[in-house]
Amino acid sequence: MNYEVFITCAVTGSGDTVGKHPDIPVTPTQIADAAIEAARTGAAIAHIHVRDRRVARPTGPSLYREVVDGVRARAKMSCSISRPAWVATSCLARASSRCAH
Repeated sequence: MNYEVFITCAVTGSGDTVGKHPDIPVTPTQIADAAIEAARTGAAIAHIHVRDRRVARPTGPSLYREVVDGVRARAKMSCSISRPAWVATSCLARASSRCAH
């Protein structure tokens, strides 16, 4: 049995955490900075949700890329990318329509 412990930090929380606390990171830079701070205090994994201030949810991979690049440039930390269910649903719908005969 493996008894090693890995600390994961969800630096943005989930859902509407921005409405619950004024210091929740929102921009890719803020999220990356929060992940780096978590790494410095012992976290090995950053669980990442991104948000787009204009539409309240991400519209593509660019925001995720900014966060992950910002983390990887400054820390040896794994990034666990989390995307909302609507992304998977829309991707599956597009894939299904392309494969339909």
